[in-house]
Amino acid sequence: MKDPIAIRKLAVIGGRTKAITCQFARPYRVGRDWACSYEVKGLARGLQGQAFGVDSVQALFMAVQAARAHVLDSGVTLTGVGSDEPGGFPRLVPAFFGLEFAKHVGAVIDREVASFARKAKRVAPHLK
Repeated sequence: MKDPIAIRKLAVIGGRTKAITCQFARPYRVGRDWACSYEVKGLARGLQGQAFGVDSVQALFMAVQAARAHVLDSGVTLTGVGSDEPGGFPRLVPAFFGLEFAKHVGAVIDREVASFARKAKRVAPHLK
């Protein structure tokens, strides 16, 4: 990919693959929509593709999610940057089922995060 605007290098534990590189191009207009090219290298099966959105931000987010899904589907175990996120990238709350669904999923995530934080404070009160 020529002149990517963002690159994430993921380290792999074990196996033949040592590193995965995910690159993202600058989003561009396609008619009234936007597209963002992306590339995943370093897996047995590489990937090049385009993701689309109603604006440049959504196109970039969708490209990141496509790369995430490809890395996650490969089954590799990551270490280092991105290893704390399945697939090497954070998951976005899906909104394609409507705003109420997205709000519900977001609320469930918020409750789980708050619950985990409360438990962590009980186990390690010195961490604030």
